[in-house]
Amino acid sequence: MATHMENCAIQLERASKETLSRWKNDPQQSQYAADNVKWAIARAITEKNFNGFTRNNQAREMASQLQNEEILFALLQNMIHLSAYKRMRGGESLGNPADSFVLLVTDSACKRSIDDVEELLQRGTALAVGDELAKRRGTPLPPKSPADEVACTFANNVLDCYVWYNLSYNYVSSEKPIAEPQYRNNTIWSDGVAAENLDTMIRTQQVAKANNRQY
Repeated sequence: MATHMENCAIQLERASKETLSRWKNDPQQSQYAADNVKWAIARAITEKNFNGFTRNNQAREMASQLQNEEILFALLQNMIHLSAYKRMRGGESLGNPADSFVLLVTDSACKRSIDDVEELLQRGTALAVGDELAKRRGTPLPPKSPADEVACTFANNVLDCYVWYNLSYNYVSSEKPIAEPQYRNNTIWSDGVAAENLDTMIRTQQVAKANNRQY
């Protein structure tokens, strides 16, 4: 049975796929369909603005029900699923720097030290949204520190991996969590552990935040 966090990931995936389909069916926007979905997810994380998701089949409503941590979970879980995908194909490359970031997320989850990676994704997404808004307004992009550049590159790759390898190519899916018993074998056992740890750590964060709000 799927956990609450896994159900949230499925919810985001369905809302995102519906949005991708909507843009693909628009003759003027079809070539930008993936970018539009990426923008919708990024604005949901950074601004809690869900207007980028289509209203078709209640996709926007589904997405807007998700908390920030639940969206971040879905994106990071996707990276762990891609780690399993690579292992099952003999280490097949997704291309650099995606391979490095898939390894970073999986190793962090295995070691139960996901906080830094989660913060990197949050900060990088905010920077990426800022860059996109500046481009649309025709204003100069704000200067970035080397750390900001890393965060922005990381966030862009995590979002690209989600939009392309999950939504567009269907290499992996939130509908088939690798932590389920049938996926537990010698090849991807560590990825199963990473997926379970990620689920536990994000849920623990949510409980802690809920408790803090009560006091």
